[in-house]
Amino acid sequence: MRVEIFTDRTADVAAWVGDFAFLPRAGEGVSVDRGGFFDYWIVRDVWHRGPANGAFVACLLVERDD
Repeated sequence: MRVEIFTDRTADVAAWVGDFAFLPRAGEGVSVDRGGFFDYWIVRDVWHRGPANGAFVACLLVERDD
């Protein structure tokens, strides 16, 4: 599943796009491989944007987990 990931809810463009086997829920953690190390993020909100080309797009609002 293609998911657009935002670090700011007011942004018009996603910070990055990820592929997930399932849609993470608010409160869960996600990690992003940055070429040999990982960034860790907490999901704060989940919503669907669209429809774009007849399909809704899943979106996550994440906050960095240091």
